[in-house]
Amino acid sequence: MVEAIAGWWAHSLALLSDAGHMLSDAFALGLAACAERVAHRHRAGEDLHRAEMAAAVINSLLMAAIVLWIAFEAFERLRAPRPVDGAVVAGIALVGVGVNVLVAKVISHGEQTLNTRAALLHVFGDLAGSVVALISGVVIYLTGWLPIDPILSLVVAGLIGFATFNLLREAWTTARANRS
Repeated sequence: MVEAIAGWWAHSLALLSDAGHMLSDAFALGLAACAERVAHRHRAGEDLHRAEMAAAVINSLLMAAIVLWIAFEAFERLRAPRPVDGAVVAGIALVGVGVNVLVAKVISHGEQTLNTRAALLHVFGDLAGSVVALISGVVIYLTGWLPIDPILSLVVAGLIGFATFNLLREAWTTARANRS
């Protein structure tokens, strides 16, 4: 939330993109936890698969919407650049890098399950988004070159798009395997 507010205040699409990426990850993890609860409550395989499929579809739609918004806004900002406060962007992104490194350390020292590996993968994606925003902020602060913000925002959109594609592919594969 802090990153989204700072991105809006600093006029940085890179920070807003990273905040959107983190939101999609948090939403994905929350829906996965809900699907897991449904599965454990009902103890029926069909309920588990339906809950997982619903969570995957909802996550995919949210992430696709975020990707489309980032891409649209990035192309608009490439066409008509807006001033960006590079110092604010770099400062907030640096905090994001630090938080993601700490979270990665905590997760990697815990029990190594499929869920913890998936969570660590999400954290690495968030870390990459924070590094992209940090680069954007530093470049703008040092050079004043504004196109870097929407260009690197498209990189974050690509990360989210890749995750969306993988999620949909996994959901499709799971759905087909459960019908067999």
